[in-house]
This record gives sequence, C-alpha cells and structure tokens, in this order.
Amino acid sequence: METNQTFEELAQVVEHELFPDVDLALRRGRHVDREDAAWYGFLTDAQALLEVFYRRYGAELVQRTDGFFFLLPSGDKLGRRHLSPSEMLVGQGLTLLYLEPATVEQGGITSRDQLLSQLSASMGTEQLMLAFNAKKKRLDERVAEHLADREISVGDFVDLGGHSGTVESMTIRSVRVRDSSGSVHIIPFSAVSTVVNMTKEFAYAVFNLGVAYEDDVDRASAVMQEVGRDLQQDPAFKAAILSPIEVLGIDSFTELRWITIETQPGHNPI
Repeated sequence: METNQTFEELAQVVEHELFPDVDLALRRGRHVDREDAAWYGFLTDAQALLEVFYRRYGAELVQRTDGFFFLLPSGDKLGRRHLSPSEMLVGQGLTLLYLEPATVEQGGITSRDQLLSQLSASMGTEQLMLAFNAKKKRLDERVAEHLADREISVGDFVDLGGHSGTVESMTIRSVRVRDSSGSVHIIPFSAVSTVVNMTKEFAYAVFNLGVAYEDDVDRASAVMQEVGRDLQQDPAFKAAILSPIEVLGIDSFTELRWITIETQPGHNPI
C-alpha cells in the first residue's frame, strides 16, 4: 500500500505525519513489512530520500526482496541493539512452538503459558529460572509465578529458598507457608529461586533400626524386607506404601541400619 504521495524533498518526508513513528521504530530495530500497510507504503514512496538521510547517521535503509524494510547500522552513530540471553531463549521457544501443528491450527498464536511450558520442558525448571536471573537479580515475577504454580499446590510441604512448611494459599504474587513452629511466611514469587517439594507424587519414610555388632547383617536385612512385605499387605498401611522396602545398608560403624519406604506424598505410615 502506497501513500500516493510524491516526495520531492527530504523536508516533505520529515514533515509527514507518519515519519516520527516510522523513524523511531526503525531506530529501535523494527522490521516494517507489508502488514504495516501505512508505514510500508510511506517507506516505499520516500525510500530514495530516506536512504540518503540515514546514511548521514551511519546506517543503510534496506529493503529485502521478501518484502520488509529495516535499518542496518554501518557505523557507530546509530546504536546497535543486542538481544539478551532471555530474549534469545524466548525467540527459540517461539520458533519451536510455531513449528507445531497445533500452533499452526491456531493461526500461529501462542500464549505466555504455552511458551513458558515449552521452555520449562526443554530446559528444566531450575535452569530456566537461572536463565532469567543469570546475575542473581530480581526474578521476573511472571516466570517465577508460573513455574511455582506448576510445581506446588495448596497442602504441599515445600522448601522455597530456605523457607520450609505447608502451603496454605497462593496469590498472583506470593505464596503463604506455615512452618512446623506455626509461624506463617509470606514469600513473594519474585524471591523464589529454588522449589523443593517434599510431597510431589511420592515421598520416602526414612528410619533406622539398631543391629548389634555380633548379629548377621544379611539375616537382619532379610528380616527387615520381610517385615516390609507384611506392611504392604496390612490393610492399615498398604494404601500408603507404593513400593517394597529398600534397605540402604550400614550408614556408619554404629548399631544403626538405614532403610526407606516409598509412600504416598504427605504420609508416613510407620
């Protein structure tokens, strides 16, 4: 789409109502394509004069054959903008999502939650949080809130950056945790750098038994495993025990023997 205007002098271009917005967008690194109908038409009509204009600032006004304009700095007069690591990650995530058939069916539209889920699945929750907080500054609240929401629920027992307790409630910006002493901690999502959930999917009941030095260690282990099998068949315990007892062995030269039982999250039936 053209502006249907013939520009004879640069002054006419600069005085045009579209020039300030188009000029600012180009200087910020914007690519102007045919979807920006009015801007694209303005640049098409004023291209010859603007090419001379921008050369004075050490930049070339480039029109690609596939149909868009952009400024290419050739000197130091016009600042160059470099993408940050987090911006590049977002770009990579959007590219991967754009290639998915489901995204194509939606007209190429991707939500923030879909993008964060894609990045979290490909990088891992902790690495993604570190990537958005590489210099240990304030975390992006939207990222932290999304990740924490995926990893914790009300009723979970968690450790959030050194604050341990049961999750009582969550808001858009913070999570409320009550510790074992009854104290309540209100933790902003922006302060959450690590999430440790002790009740997600399953937990371990870890305990130790005393075994005398003169006892047969192998026999003691067999007895423990037999007791574990009995517990799994006991109506009072079997619903909470997910797998056979595991004897980890001697922890040190004492009369203690460490064993673990995998249980339902939040349950310690022993």
